[in-house]
Amino acid sequence: MRSTPTGSDDTRANVDRVSLSTRQLYIPLYIASTYLFGTFALFLLIGPTDLVPNMSKLMTYVLSTIALFAIGYVIRMRSLPRSVLVRDTTVREVRSAKMLITLCAGYLAAYGISYLITYGATGPDAILTAMVSPGSAYAAKFHIYALQAATGERNLVNQILTIFAVLYAPLMPMSIVYWRHLMVSTKSFAAMGLGLYALFFLFIGTLKGLGDVLIFGSAAMLVLTFGTWYGPRPKRNTKGRVVIVIAFVAVTGYMATSQTQRMTEFGIAGRTQSNPFVASIIGDSLGRGLQSVMGYPTQGYLGLAYNLDTQFVWTRGLGSSRAVASYWDQYIGQSGTSDLTYPARTEARTGWPAGMYWATIYPWLASDLTFPGAAILMGVVGWLFAKFWYEAAFGRGRLALLLFCQIALFLAFVPANNQIGIGRQSMITLMSLVTIYLFAQPGRAAKQL
Repeated sequence: MRSTPTGSDDTRANVDRVSLSTRQLYIPLYIASTYLFGTFALFLLIGPTDLVPNMSKLMTYVLSTIALFAIGYVIRMRSLPRSVLVRDTTVREVRSAKMLITLCAGYLAAYGISYLITYGATGPDAILTAMVSPGSAYAAKFHIYALQAATGERNLVNQILTIFAVLYAPLMPMSIVYWRHLMVSTKSFAAMGLGLYALFFLFIGTLKGLGDVLIFGSAAMLVLTFGTWYGPRPKRNTKGRVVIVIAFVAVTGYMATSQTQRMTEFGIAGRTQSNPFVASIIGDSLGRGLQSVMGYPTQGYLGLAYNLDTQFVWTRGLGSSRAVASYWDQYIGQSGTSDLTYPARTEARTGWPAGMYWATIYPWLASDLTFPGAAILMGVVGWLFAKFWYEAAFGRGRLALLLFCQIALFLAFVPANNQIGIGRQSMITLMSLVTIYLFAQPGRAAKQL
């Protein structure tokens, strides 16, 4: 069956029942578990394991969280049918997708332009200068932070953009799954929105926004490749895979360059030593940057080891998310939870800097849930990961697709921090999507947006 909106309407769309393979059902679990275990294994191979004070406790905890995540996934997947109805894409479905993509592209364009102005971009030359000097650009943004904190200045446009942050999430995944149905004008507008959004993050020497988009795109490509959006069988999507690989290589290379310049900018170049073999190929300076990038998915496990030996103090539901705590402090009153979180108290106890080095997601979650509770939560995340994968890949659920991308972002940063709860944009996006999903008309929650 070939999916096409031409000649199909919502009441007479062709429907076929197809059986799903084990690979289709469990491919996200294979990838996520391999990633989570792989980052820990990499830490054991190249990380400073001699500094770990409690290796058996660390290994038991990390492996338990991965196991619980997998168990949650399997439990949910086993409760779902092994065959599904696959329907043709309808004209109405494509039309609504185009409208949403256009709206989100406009939002990202407005976001990029507004924040470029806020952070002092005076024109193309200034943007280009920042792009080729990411270390200096990264340092410069802290001057803007300090100025805003000193003056209490608030940008109304930026505040409105933050309130509607949920609009940043759909553009990449929706563009990917509906790409073959989009007109050139819609594709061009989507590319423009993404481009302006990316320019802002390149201007401030930070890849957070680009990383989110890349993770969303990878998750959507997985749905398109193994799901039933365009037929009953998995499709070989060589071009898409090549694009994703090139994007990852480009981002990694840019991160290495950025880290090299940051170390020089802040006078800490001597703290990181490059691998001699790597340095012989790309040079010692860039080698240090690449070595620093390699530390991104591994350094948090040492921080976790320190946190596991810190006593629990409940943070009243405000410790796991900096964004929630910041809203509480701004509108209700100083909560004092910033000094009570596991990372903050571990820094006071051991010197491991909570604001500079990572400690994985678990100490943040444990600040509210305890470490056993955080491990159990990973089982719930696995259960939801299976649920949204099934609805997105085989039911063509748009909301489920976006929530699947959110969990992919959550999992990608497990070795680092609670990325979904650390910033207001991410937190508002997740809460908005969950709210829409829960209150959507029963029986249609996986298909509405």
